[in-house]
Amino acid sequence: MKQLRFGKSIAIIAIFLMLFSNMNLTVFAQTFNNPLGDGWSFEAFGSNTSDGKNTVPTDNGDGSLTILAKGGKIASSEIGISFQSLELNASDNFEIKTTVSADSYSPDSQRGFGLMILDQTGEDKDGKNSHNYVAVGALDGDLRGYYSKGGLTKLDAFPNNVSPATGESYNLSIRKSGDTFVVTSNGESEKFKLEDAFSGDISVGLFVARNGQITFSDTTVDVSDVVTDELQANTDDIKTDYLGGEELKLEGLEVIAVNGDHSETSVPKTRITGYPRTTYTVGDAFNADGLEVSKIYDNGDQEVLNSDAYELDTSNFNNSIAGVYTIGVNPTDSSIAGTSFDVTVREEAEIVWNEIQFGHSTGDDTNYIEYLDNGGIRVVAEGTSSGKITGDHDGITFYYTEIDAEEDNFTLSADIKVNEYAKASHDGQESFGIMARDAVGEHGNSGVFASNIAAIGGFSGGTKERNGTQLFIRTGVESSDGTGSQGIQKTMLKDERPSIDNTHPAEDYRLTLSKTNSGYTGQLNNGDEAIFFEPDILHVQDDKIYVGFYTARLADIEVYNIDLDITASATDAPRVYPPTEPAEPVDPNLSIVSRDKTSEAEYDLLLKSNVDGVLTVKAGQEVIASNLKITEGEIVKVPATLKENADTNFRVTFLPSDTQYLTSYDKIVKNFTVSMKTFRDGEDIHVSPDGTRTGDGALANPLDLDTAIEYVQPGQRIIVADGNYVRDSKLEISKYNDGTENSRKYLVAANGARPVIDFDKRSEGVILSGNYWHVKGIDVARSAANTKGFVVGGHHNIVEDSRFYENGDTGLQISRTDGDAPREEWPSNNLILNSESFDNADPSHNNADGFAAKLTAGEGNIFRGCISHHNIDDGWDLYTKVGSGAIGAVTIEDSIAYENGTLTDGTVGDGDKNGFKLGGEGVHVPHIIRNSIAFNNGATGFTSNSNPGIITENIIAYNNGKNIDFSTYSGIEEDFKLSGVVSYHSGFKNAADSYPEDALSDDNYFFNGKESVNASSDVITDENFVSLDPELPYERDEDVEGLESNIIRGDFLQYLPSITAELEVRPATLKLNENKNSKAVLTSYLVFADETVLENIDFTSLLLNGEVVPAENQKKNPVVDFNDDGLAKYKIIFPRQQLLSILEKGEQEVTVTGTLTTGQKFRATGIVTVK
Repeated sequence: MKQLRFGKSIAIIAIFLMLFSNMNLTVFAQTFNNPLGDGWSFEAFGSNTSDGKNTVPTDNGDGSLTILAKGGKIASSEIGISFQSLELNASDNFEIKTTVSADSYSPDSQRGFGLMILDQTGEDKDGKNSHNYVAVGALDGDLRGYYSKGGLTKLDAFPNNVSPATGESYNLSIRKSGDTFVVTSNGESEKFKLEDAFSGDISVGLFVARNGQITFSDTTVDVSDVVTDELQANTDDIKTDYLGGEELKLEGLEVIAVNGDHSETSVPKTRITGYPRTTYTVGDAFNADGLEVSKIYDNGDQEVLNSDAYELDTSNFNNSIAGVYTIGVNPTDSSIAGTSFDVTVREEAEIVWNEIQFGHSTGDDTNYIEYLDNGGIRVVAEGTSSGKITGDHDGITFYYTEIDAEEDNFTLSADIKVNEYAKASHDGQESFGIMARDAVGEHGNSGVFASNIAAIGGFSGGTKERNGTQLFIRTGVESSDGTGSQGIQKTMLKDERPSIDNTHPAEDYRLTLSKTNSGYTGQLNNGDEAIFFEPDILHVQDDKIYVGFYTARLADIEVYNIDLDITASATDAPRVYPPTEPAEPVDPNLSIVSRDKTSEAEYDLLLKSNVDGVLTVKAGQEVIASNLKITEGEIVKVPATLKENADTNFRVTFLPSDTQYLTSYDKIVKNFTVSMKTFRDGEDIHVSPDGTRTGDGALANPLDLDTAIEYVQPGQRIIVADGNYVRDSKLEISKYNDGTENSRKYLVAANGARPVIDFDKRSEGVILSGNYWHVKGIDVARSAANTKGFVVGGHHNIVEDSRFYENGDTGLQISRTDGDAPREEWPSNNLILNSESFDNADPSHNNADGFAAKLTAGEGNIFRGCISHHNIDDGWDLYTKVGSGAIGAVTIEDSIAYENGTLTDGTVGDGDKNGFKLGGEGVHVPHIIRNSIAFNNGATGFTSNSNPGIITENIIAYNNGKNIDFSTYSGIEEDFKLSGVVSYHSGFKNAADSYPEDALSDDNYFFNGKESVNASSDVITDENFVSLDPELPYERDEDVEGLESNIIRGDFLQYLPSITAELEVRPATLKLNENKNSKAVLTSYLVFADETVLENIDFTSLLLNGEVVPAENQKKNPVVDFNDDGLAKYKIIFPRQQLLSILEKGEQEVTVTGTLTTGQKFRATGIVTVK
C-alpha cells in the first residue's frame, strides 16, 4: 500500500485550531498626550546641572515644549539631565512617542537628547547620580538606543539616521513590554531585554543633557494591559515529517503567546537538565539513571520535576541495531510541553593502544614503555634529557589510542603509581599523566613538535611555579611548528608534588580526563572537577584526538585499572558555555615610572595610567603641565628643570575620563620627590666595600655602590676599589639611568683591583636596564638559586673584562628586564668583551649557562674575546622559542668554550653540556660565530640546536662529545653558511659530525667518525696543529690600565692549514702505447707563492695522485728555475710507467701532495693529456 507523507503545516494548524478558541482579545489602555498636563513634572538633577544652566521648559502653546540645557552629562556611570517626565509603575507596559527638533545642537562627548525611562529622579543639583535607565535619541555623534544597569551600554547606531545637528528632526519611541524594550528612531528599531532594572515607581519622559535646545512635539504615552492576540509555535525542535497513520509527537514544541502590546510569553515547557547515559553498545538495555527533567518558565526559572511527574517513551529505542534513537519525556500535566532526547547505539569496537616517543629532547634510550607482569603499563621519560612540556611544544613518551575528533567524546581514568617525578629542584618542564592531543609527531623524531593539548597530572610550568597535580591546556597552535600558540592555562587540583609515597597504591591517586561538548574536565580521585570551556581545541591540525598516558623530562609512572568510555558527541549533553561575567569596573591607577634620583637637572617626569584621563603637574608651586591628555598604557613625558643638588617636589593630579567604566572617577593626587645630586663635579667617584651614602666620592671618603650608580653623571666614572661587596639585594642600574652615545656612564675597577660583587646566594644579581654604560673589571658571583648573575636588558652597553662565577643560574644573559617589553624594546647593540664565565649552576643542574643571549634578545649583540668553561649546562646559549619568536642575530667572535657540563669540582650536570648552542626550536636566526674554538665539552662543541641559519667563519672543534651538529628538523629549509670549519678528534674516536651536504668544501674538515676530511678527501692529523695540549687557565694581555684584555691562545689548536701550490708537468702529453722504457719519467715543478717554503719540503712525504712516489734518481738540489721566468720551483721526477697505469685517456688532473718540515701540508694540482 502506498504511504502518504504529510508536512508539518497540518500538525501546526491543528494546534492553532485547538488553542485559538480560548483566546481573550480584549484591550484596555490609557493615553497621556500633553507633556505639560496633569501628572507631568520637570526636574533638573545630577552631575554638572544647576538652576541657571538647566531652566524650566518653555510652553510653545501648541502642545509642544522646548527644553534648553547648558549643563549635565551622559557618562558611563552617572547622568545629569533636564527631564520632563510622567510617573508610572515598573509593572506597566506602555509606549512613549515624540517628535524632536534640534533648534540648537552640536554633537560632542557626553551630550544627548531624546526619550528616557528612569528608575528614579535625582534631587541634588551637580551631584553624582547613578541610575538604571533606557533611552533613545542623540548621544555623542549618533542616533541610537542605550541603557544603563550599573554602567552605560550603547547599542549600535541607527545606520540610516542622519547625525544629530541643528535643524534635524527625528520621530522617537520606546515601547516597554515586561522586561522587553523596543527603541525606535525614524523607523529603525532595536529590541532587547533588560531584566530587574526597574521596580516600584519609574519616570518616563523627555530629556536634554549638557548643551542643546530641543523642541518636543506630538508627545504621547499609551499605557495598556497585556492581552493575548495570537499564539505562535516554534517547531525547530520537533519532528515535522510523518507517514500516514504515524502518531503526532509534540516533544520540543515551544508555544509562544503574542500579546496585544507585541510582547511575547512562552507557555511552560520542559528541559533535560541532567543527562543519563546516552551512548550504548548493541545489546545494552536503556538506563535512565541520572536523568533530570525540569519545568522551564518564560523568565528562565526552572523547577526540577519528580520522576512521577513525567513518563518516558522508550518505544523507539532498539538496542539490537546501531543507530540514534529518540527517548520521549511526557509530563503528566498536560499544560506543560514535553521534550525528548536522543541516545546512540554503537557496535562494540576494540580499543587499540599504541606507543610512541617524539618531540624535543626525546630518544629511544630515554623514552620507552614497558608492559608489566602485574598488568600495569610503565611509561618512562628517564633523566633530564627525555623530552619536555613547554608553553609551545612537547617531547613525550606516549601510550595512547585514537578517537574521532568530530564524533566522539571520552572519559579516561586510571590509577597512577609515580616511581619518580622531577628533581627536588624541578626545572619546570617535567610532567606526567593523562593527555589528549590534536596531533602526534613521528616516532623517534626529536624535532620540535607542537600541538594543542589537554592534560591532567604532575605539572609546574616553571622553576618558580608550584609543582603539583594540575589540569592544563595549550591553545592556539595551528601547525606543528607552534605557529599561533597562546601558551598554557592551568588550574591546580592538589598542591603537592606527586611521588611514590602519595600516589597509587600508597594513597588513592586516580586521574580522570574527560572531553564533553562543553570542554575538557579533570578530576583527581572523587574531588571537584575543573573544566576549561574549550571543546574544539583538539580539532585543528587533525581529525583525530590522541588520548592516553604520557611522561616528559623526568617521570617514571605505572598505569593501572584503565577505564576508557567513548561516547557519541551528537547525543551527549549539549554544550554549556561558561557563565558570562559582567564587565568589571576598572580601578584607575596612575604610575610615575621615571627615576626618583638623578644627576641631571634637565629631567623628564614620566607618567603612565591604566585608563584615559587628563593630568595637571606642579613642580613646587609652579604648574608645568595642565589638562594634559594621557591614554591608557602610554607613557606621557613632562619636561622639568630640577633644583641643583636638592629635592624637587612634584604634585600630579590625574582626573580619569568619565566615558569609561571605572570604580571611581575621583581625582588621583600623587606626590613625588626627585632628588638631584652630583658628586665631584664630574671627576671620578670612588666607592669601596665600606663606602656610605654620606660619603662625597673622594678616595678618602668613598660612597657606597648603590648611591654612586644612582647619581653618576654621563661621562663620569665610578671607580670600584678592591674587595668583596657582599649584598643581600640585587644591584640595579634601572631603566632611564642612561649615559649617551658620546658620554657613557662607567663602572670600572680601580687599577690593579679585582672587586667582587658577591650576592651571597641571597638575591638575584646585577640588573642592567640602562643604556650606554661601560662596566669593566668587575667580578659578579654567587647570585641566589635560579637567578642570574648579570642580566643586560638595556641598549648600547659594554661589559668588559668581567667574570661571572658560582651564580644560581646563567652567569651573564642578554634578555629583557621588563617583562612586558615588546620586541622592538628587547636589549640590542650590547658588547660583552674579554670576559669569562664559569662554575655557574642552578639547583636542577640543567639550566645555568656561562653566557646567553636568548628568548628576548634584540639585534646587534656581540660577544668578543670571551671564555666560558665549567658551567653546568652550556657555554653559550642563544635559545629561541617558537612562542616568543626569533631573537636578534648574535655575533660571537674570538671566543672559547671548554669543559662545559662539568664544574671545576668535578660535579657533572644534567643539562645539555654544549660549548656553543646557537638556537632552538627550528627558528631561523642568522647568528655568526667566527674565530672561535670549542674543546672538551660534554656534548657538542658547536650546535645549531635546530637553527637552520647559522653562519661560521674559521672555527675549530676538538675532542668534544660530538664536535659539530649543524642540522635542523625535517621539513625546515636549511640555510647554513659554513666556512673554515675544522673538526678534529685525537686519541679517541667519537660521534660523527652532522652537517648539510652542501657544506662539504676544501676549507671545511668534518669528522666522519674515524677521521677529519674535506671535500677533496684531504685528511688532517695531529701535525696540522702546533699543539694539542691546552695550557689552562688562559692568560690575557694587559691593557693600559693593567686590566686583562685579549686572550693569549698560545700554540694550542693553532691550526696549520694545507698550502695550495701550482703544478707544472713535462711533458704535458703522454701516450699509453709508447714510453715503455721503465726509466722514462714525468718531470713536475712545484710553484709556491712563498718561495721560502721550497727549502722546507719533506721529500719523503711527496706523492703524486696519492700513489706514485718520486723516482730514485732525483737531483740533490731540486730548487730550479727551468723556464727562466724568475720564479724558483721545486723539481720532482716521477716514474712515467707507474703514472700511466693509473691514468685514463683524455685530459687528466694530477695532484702532488706533501708535508713541510714544520708539519704543514701542501697540495699542488696540474693538467696532463693522455693519448
